Amino acid sequence: MGRNIRSLIFIAVLFFLSLSSCGMPRMFRWDRNEEYRISSSQLEFNLSYVYYDRDLGSDRTIQLTPLSGTPVMHFYYCVSSAGGLSGFNMSSAFTSQYSSRYVPVRDINSIDPIVSDSVTLTSGADDVTTSVGLYEFIDVATGQRPDFPHSIDDFLENTDSIGSSYLKHATYSIQSVSAGEAGEYYFQLTLNENTEKERVYTLARFNGAPFRNGMANYLGTEDNGDTREYSDEDDPAGDFINPRVYIYASATFLFEGYTTVSTIELAEVTNWTV
Repeated sequence: MGRNIRSLIFIAVLFFLSLSSCGMPRMFRWDRNEEYRISSSQLEFNLSYVYYDRDLGSDRTIQLTPLSGTPVMHFYYCVSSAGGLSGFNMSSAFTSQYSSRYVPVRDINSIDPIVSDSVTLTSGADDVTTSVGLYEFIDVATGQRPDFPHSIDDFLENTDSIGSSYLKHATYSIQSVSAGEAGEYYFQLTLNENTEKERVYTLARFNGAPFRNGMANYLGTEDNGDTREYSDEDDPAGDFINPRVYIYASATFLFEGYTTVSTIELAEVTNWTV
Protein backbone atom coordinates (compact mmCIF):
# COMPACT_ATOMS: atom_id res chain seq x y z
CA MET A 1 0.00 0.00 0.00
CA GLY A 2 1.43 3.37 -1.01
CA ARG A 3 2.32 6.05 1.49
CA ASN A 4 -0.31 8.44 0.08
CA ILE A 5 -3.11 5.88 0.42
CA ARG A 6 -2.10 5.06 4.02
CA SER A 7 -2.07 8.78 4.81
CA LEU A 8 -5.56 9.27 3.38
CA ILE A 9 -6.94 6.35 5.42
CA PHE A 10 -5.30 7.70 8.57
CA ILE A 11 -6.78 11.17 8.00
CA ALA A 12 -10.23 9.69 7.35
CA VAL A 13 -10.12 7.68 10.59
CA LEU A 14 -9.11 10.77 12.56
CA PHE A 15 -11.93 12.73 10.96
CA PHE A 16 -14.63 10.24 11.96
CA LEU A 17 -13.19 9.87 15.45
CA SER A 18 -13.32 13.65 15.87
CA LEU A 19 -16.96 13.68 14.79
CA SER A 20 -17.76 10.95 17.28
CA SER A 21 -16.02 12.74 20.13
CA CYS A 22 -17.94 15.93 19.35
CA GLY A 23 -21.30 14.18 19.63
CA MET A 24 -22.02 13.14 16.07
CA PRO A 25 -25.83 12.97 15.64
CA ARG A 26 -27.27 9.48 15.83
CA MET A 27 -30.09 7.88 13.90
CA PHE A 28 -32.76 5.38 14.91
CA ARG A 29 -35.88 3.82 13.48
CA TRP A 30 -39.19 5.24 14.67
CA ASP A 31 -41.37 2.14 14.39
CA ARG A 32 -45.11 1.65 14.53
CA ASN A 33 -46.47 -0.24 17.57
CA GLU A 34 -43.15 0.11 19.37
CA GLU A 35 -42.60 3.86 19.59
CA TYR A 36 -45.92 5.15 18.26
CA ARG A 37 -49.47 4.08 17.49
CA ILE A 38 -51.84 5.88 15.14
CA SER A 39 -55.48 5.06 14.52
CA SER A 40 -58.68 6.67 13.24
CA SER A 41 -59.09 8.53 16.53
CA GLN A 42 -55.76 8.83 18.33
CA LEU A 43 -52.00 9.29 17.97
CA GLU A 44 -49.81 7.99 20.79
CA PHE A 45 -46.04 7.98 21.15
CA ASN A 46 -43.24 7.34 23.63
CA LEU A 47 -40.51 9.76 24.66
CA SER A 48 -38.12 6.93 25.40
CA TYR A 49 -36.75 4.69 22.72
CA VAL A 50 -35.72 1.09 23.51
CA TYR A 51 -33.36 -0.73 21.17
CA TYR A 52 -31.04 -3.72 21.28
CA ASP A 53 -27.41 -2.63 21.78
CA ARG A 54 -25.18 -5.21 20.09
CA ASP A 55 -22.11 -4.11 22.07
CA LEU A 56 -23.85 -4.44 25.43
CA GLY A 57 -25.81 -7.52 24.41
CA SER A 58 -28.97 -6.12 25.96
CA ASP A 59 -31.75 -3.57 25.51
CA ARG A 60 -30.88 0.10 25.98
CA THR A 61 -33.27 2.97 26.66
CA ILE A 62 -32.68 6.48 25.32
CA GLN A 63 -34.79 9.37 26.59
CA LEU A 64 -36.06 11.56 23.76
CA THR A 65 -36.72 15.30 23.78
CA PRO A 66 -38.78 16.57 20.82
CA LEU A 67 -37.08 19.33 18.87
CA SER A 68 -38.75 22.73 19.35
CA GLY A 69 -41.71 22.99 16.97
CA THR A 70 -42.33 19.24 16.85
CA PRO A 71 -44.14 16.86 16.68
CA VAL A 72 -46.10 18.35 13.77
CA MET A 73 -49.56 16.95 13.11
CA HIS A 74 -51.00 16.73 9.59
CA PHE A 75 -54.53 16.25 8.26
CA TYR A 76 -55.28 15.83 4.54
CA TYR A 77 -58.08 14.70 2.25
CA CYS A 78 -58.61 13.22 -1.18
CA VAL A 79 -61.66 12.59 -3.34
CA SER A 80 -61.65 9.05 -4.63
CA SER A 81 -63.82 6.04 -5.37
CA ALA A 82 -65.08 3.37 -2.99
CA GLY A 83 -64.72 0.74 -5.70
CA GLY A 84 -63.76 0.03 -9.29
CA LEU A 85 -60.14 1.18 -8.93
CA SER A 86 -56.87 -0.66 -9.43
CA GLY A 87 -53.52 0.32 -7.95
CA PHE A 88 -54.82 2.92 -5.49
CA ASN A 89 -52.76 3.25 -2.30
CA MET A 90 -52.52 6.85 -1.12
CA SER A 91 -50.78 5.91 2.14
CA SER A 92 -48.02 4.13 0.23
CA ALA A 93 -47.55 7.07 -2.14
CA PHE A 94 -47.38 9.49 0.80
CA THR A 95 -44.88 7.36 2.73
CA SER A 96 -42.70 6.87 -0.33
CA GLN A 97 -42.29 10.63 -0.72
CA TYR A 98 -42.24 11.95 2.85
CA SER A 99 -41.22 9.19 5.29
CA SER A 100 -37.84 10.77 6.05
CA ARG A 101 -38.60 14.49 5.75
CA TYR A 102 -41.06 17.20 6.66
CA VAL A 103 -44.21 17.58 4.57
CA PRO A 104 -44.27 21.11 3.13
CA VAL A 105 -47.13 23.52 3.81
CA ARG A 106 -48.36 24.91 0.49
CA ASP A 107 -49.34 28.49 -0.12
CA ILE A 108 -53.11 28.93 -0.05
CA ASN A 109 -53.00 29.73 -3.77
CA SER A 110 -51.24 26.49 -4.65
CA ILE A 111 -53.26 24.07 -6.74
CA ASP A 112 -50.75 21.25 -6.33
CA PRO A 113 -51.58 18.27 -4.13
CA ILE A 114 -49.13 17.15 -1.44
CA VAL A 115 -48.82 13.86 -3.29
CA SER A 116 -50.77 12.10 -6.02
CA ASP A 117 -51.38 8.50 -6.97
CA SER A 118 -52.16 7.21 -10.43
CA VAL A 119 -55.11 4.82 -10.51
CA THR A 120 -56.92 2.76 -13.13
CA LEU A 121 -60.71 2.70 -13.36
CA THR A 122 -61.72 -0.90 -13.99
CA SER A 123 -65.50 -0.58 -13.95
CA GLY A 124 -65.96 0.60 -17.55
CA ALA A 125 -65.65 -1.17 -20.88
CA ASP A 126 -62.08 0.12 -21.24
CA ASP A 127 -59.54 0.69 -18.49
CA VAL A 128 -58.65 4.38 -18.15
CA THR A 129 -56.37 6.14 -15.69
CA THR A 130 -56.55 9.27 -13.61
CA SER A 131 -54.56 10.81 -10.77
CA VAL A 132 -55.96 11.11 -7.23
CA GLY A 133 -54.46 14.03 -5.29
CA LEU A 134 -53.96 14.37 -1.53
CA TYR A 135 -54.78 17.95 -0.54
CA GLU A 136 -54.40 20.32 2.38
CA PHE A 137 -57.42 21.97 3.96
CA ILE A 138 -58.22 25.65 4.38
CA ASP A 139 -59.19 26.86 7.86
CA VAL A 140 -62.53 28.64 7.36
CA ALA A 141 -61.90 30.92 10.38
CA THR A 142 -58.60 32.29 9.05
CA GLY A 143 -58.70 31.66 5.31
CA GLN A 144 -55.22 30.11 5.68
CA ARG A 145 -53.74 26.67 6.03
CA PRO A 146 -54.74 25.28 9.45
CA ASP A 147 -52.35 25.78 12.34
CA PHE A 148 -52.34 22.17 13.47
CA PRO A 149 -50.45 21.23 16.66
CA HIS A 150 -46.67 21.48 16.28
CA SER A 151 -45.36 21.30 19.83
CA ILE A 152 -45.03 18.63 22.49
CA ASP A 153 -47.06 20.93 24.74
CA ASP A 154 -50.09 20.42 22.48
CA PHE A 155 -50.18 16.73 23.36
CA LEU A 156 -51.82 15.13 26.40
CA GLU A 157 -50.26 13.35 29.34
CA ASN A 158 -51.71 10.01 30.46
CA THR A 159 -53.53 11.80 33.27
CA ASP A 160 -55.16 14.35 30.93
CA SER A 161 -57.41 11.91 29.14
CA ILE A 162 -58.35 8.24 29.27
CA GLY A 163 -57.16 5.91 26.55
CA SER A 164 -53.37 6.05 26.37
CA SER A 165 -50.72 3.78 27.83
CA TYR A 166 -48.02 5.78 26.06
CA LEU A 167 -46.30 8.88 27.40
CA LYS A 168 -48.00 11.41 25.10
CA HIS A 169 -51.07 11.32 22.92
CA ALA A 170 -53.60 13.38 20.98
CA THR A 171 -57.20 12.48 20.16
CA TYR A 172 -59.21 13.65 17.15
CA SER A 173 -62.67 13.30 15.66
CA ILE A 174 -64.33 14.70 12.53
CA GLN A 175 -67.92 15.45 11.62
CA SER A 176 -69.62 17.44 8.90
CA VAL A 177 -71.24 20.84 9.56
CA SER A 178 -73.45 22.88 7.28
CA ALA A 179 -71.79 25.48 5.09
CA GLY A 180 -75.04 27.42 4.73
CA GLU A 181 -76.30 26.26 1.35
CA ALA A 182 -78.18 23.02 0.75
CA GLY A 183 -75.78 20.19 -0.10
CA GLU A 184 -72.73 22.18 1.03
CA TYR A 185 -70.75 21.38 4.15
CA TYR A 186 -67.41 21.76 5.92
CA PHE A 187 -65.64 19.29 8.16
CA GLN A 188 -65.25 20.10 11.84
CA LEU A 189 -62.10 18.62 13.35
CA THR A 190 -61.90 18.45 17.15
CA LEU A 191 -58.58 17.72 18.83
CA ASN A 192 -58.30 16.59 22.45
CA GLU A 193 -62.03 16.98 23.07
CA ASN A 194 -63.15 17.84 26.62
CA THR A 195 -59.63 18.65 27.81
CA GLU A 196 -57.79 21.92 28.47
CA LYS A 197 -55.98 21.38 25.16
CA GLU A 198 -59.12 21.08 23.04
CA ARG A 199 -58.87 22.77 19.64
CA VAL A 200 -61.62 22.95 17.02
CA TYR A 201 -61.17 23.64 13.30
CA THR A 202 -63.72 24.17 10.55
CA LEU A 203 -62.13 22.89 7.36
CA ALA A 204 -62.81 23.72 3.71
CA ARG A 205 -61.29 22.25 0.54
CA PHE A 206 -57.82 23.24 -0.66
CA ASN A 207 -59.33 26.03 -2.81
CA GLY A 208 -61.44 27.38 0.08
CA ALA A 209 -64.71 26.03 -1.33
CA PRO A 210 -67.09 23.96 0.80
CA PHE A 211 -67.48 20.25 0.18
CA ARG A 212 -70.53 19.46 -1.95
CA ASN A 213 -72.72 16.54 -2.90
CA GLY A 214 -72.13 15.19 -6.39
CA MET A 215 -68.86 14.24 -8.10
CA ALA A 216 -69.40 16.91 -10.77
CA ASN A 217 -68.59 19.52 -8.10
CA TYR A 218 -64.98 18.24 -7.96
CA LEU A 219 -64.34 18.40 -11.72
CA GLY A 220 -63.21 21.43 -13.75
CA THR A 221 -63.31 24.84 -12.06
CA GLU A 222 -65.40 26.75 -9.53
CA ASP A 223 -67.69 29.56 -10.67
CA ASN A 224 -64.95 32.03 -9.70
CA GLY A 225 -62.40 30.19 -11.83
CA ASP A 226 -60.59 28.36 -9.00
CA THR A 227 -59.28 24.94 -9.93
CA ARG A 228 -60.99 21.93 -8.41
CA GLU A 229 -59.46 18.59 -7.36
CA TYR A 230 -59.79 17.33 -10.95
CA SER A 231 -59.08 20.29 -13.21
CA ASP A 232 -60.53 18.68 -16.36
CA GLU A 233 -64.33 18.58 -16.31
CA ASP A 234 -64.10 15.46 -18.50
CA ASP A 235 -61.67 13.67 -16.16
CA PRO A 236 -62.37 9.92 -15.84
CA ALA A 237 -62.89 10.55 -12.11
CA GLY A 238 -66.42 11.54 -13.09
CA ASP A 239 -67.09 7.81 -13.44
CA PHE A 240 -66.02 6.96 -9.89
CA ILE A 241 -68.26 4.36 -8.24
CA ASN A 242 -69.65 5.72 -4.97
CA PRO A 243 -67.18 8.63 -4.78
CA ARG A 244 -66.08 9.60 -1.31
CA VAL A 245 -63.97 12.15 0.57
CA TYR A 246 -61.25 10.35 2.52
CA ILE A 247 -59.61 12.19 5.44
CA TYR A 248 -56.24 11.15 6.84
CA ALA A 249 -53.98 11.96 9.80
CA SER A 250 -50.18 11.81 10.04
CA ALA A 251 -47.36 13.46 12.00
CA THR A 252 -43.68 14.38 11.71
CA PHE A 253 -41.23 13.67 14.56
CA LEU A 254 -37.75 15.06 15.18
CA PHE A 255 -35.73 14.81 18.41
CA GLU A 256 -32.82 16.72 19.90
CA GLY A 257 -29.46 15.03 19.28
CA TYR A 258 -30.72 12.85 16.42
CA THR A 259 -30.67 13.24 12.66
CA THR A 260 -33.81 11.20 12.07
CA VAL A 261 -36.78 13.03 10.58
CA SER A 262 -39.76 10.70 10.37
CA THR A 263 -43.18 11.40 8.91
CA ILE A 264 -45.38 8.44 9.72
CA GLU A 265 -47.84 6.75 7.40
CA LEU A 266 -51.34 8.05 6.81
CA ALA A 267 -54.14 6.77 9.01
CA GLU A 268 -57.68 7.08 7.67
CA VAL A 269 -59.79 9.10 10.12
CA THR A 270 -63.09 8.96 8.25
CA ASN A 271 -64.65 8.93 4.79
CA TRP A 272 -67.75 10.69 3.56
CA THR A 273 -70.02 10.07 0.57
CA VAL A 274 -69.76 12.79 -2.07
